[in-house]
Amino acid sequence: SQWSAVPYLKPEHRWAGYRSSTWTLSNGSAEHLPADIWSQLVFQSPLRGKFEIVASRTTHGHKEVSIGWGMHSAEPIHDLKGVRVAKIMHSSVDVNKAVQLPTWDQQADFRIVVDGRKVTTWTNGVQIHQEIFETDPDPWLVLQSQKPTSYARVSDLRILGSPEIPSEIDLIRMAGLAGWRADIYNEWFRTEANPDSNENVPWLRVNDELIGQLDKNTTDEYRESLLMYQRPMLEDGVIEFETWYEPGVFEVHPALGRQAVLLTPDGVRLH
Repeated sequence: SQWSAVPYLKPEHRWAGYRSSTWTLSNGSAEHLPADIWSQLVFQSPLRGKFEIVASRTTHGHKEVSIGWGMHSAEPIHDLKGVRVAKIMHSSVDVNKAVQLPTWDQQADFRIVVDGRKVTTWTNGVQIHQEIFETDPDPWLVLQSQKPTSYARVSDLRILGSPEIPSEIDLIRMAGLAGWRADIYNEWFRTEANPDSNENVPWLRVNDELIGQLDKNTTDEYRESLLMYQRPMLEDGVIEFETWYEPGVFEVHPALGRQAVLLTPDGVRLH
């Protein structure tokens, strides 16, 4: 009951009949059963402060699995010639440096040490990576197999130390907007403007604001756009935001799950 599986669905997945992968939970372990697309396993509580996440997990042989906090994970590449650093749900970068481990087999011990915005990752007792975020990372603990078509297993996962559970989360001032996605309509976002690029970014974060930028290269009058926070509301809570509103010119409407609520001068209605 402490974990929830969250599918990574797009509209084309639905009409193609794709099935999301399954996580089976038993006392002491979580197993990922393959399918067409991912299903991420999310822990029930947001975590901040000073704490550690320790676990044993499957490794090479197409059984890699990310244990991530802040939507960030780091793990040795199967041949130990580098470290794969991932922004889960977005991208990964291979850091080319040899990794010296005392053992490297089908199962490995992982340790993630969180100290505020500093995240240090260990494998089999050896430090393999350290990341320092400029702003608060996404606070959720997430498990995701490297590929949706792969089997994976995480066991003996424990949270140690003194984690803090925040009473509220600022979803905009979050490192890299890592928990957000804009690919439902094949769009993307940036967390800072690039003055050397003329690219019209659909969504841009500027300080404390998210700005949906008008696409002037289309004749479509009713072209929808969606910026979505991946982790659903799985408990009672309140979502608060402010938006600039000028009917027919500047509009943004809240969507929860697959329901969008239209705010109009004549009242509120479902899309």
